Amino acid sequence: MTIRNEAGISRVDEPHMTDDLVARIRARLRKDSHLRCLESRLTIEQSGGTIVVSGRLYSFFLKQVVQEVVRRTPGVLTVVNQTEVAPRPK
Repeated sequence: MTIRNEAGISRVDEPHMTDDLVARIRARLRKDSHLRCLESRLTIEQSGGTIVVSGRLYSFFLKQVVQEVVRRTPGVLTVVNQTEVAPRPK
């Protein structure tokens, strides 16, 4: 399901119902060996060429990998990386 807020940003809750750019980003995240199991924990919002990524990851390294995968996706002009870094639950 895609939900648009008053600022025109789409919130993507179900990856199979996304627009083309968000679907391509999710596919690229799933292909990355570091992120394949974590992609479903991320929320991806789009407003034109601006992509906002949020969610919780286990390291700053993973946060940077997400940012670079999104940044290198054709059609992405700006990445706002709002992912939080928190230790793995024990």
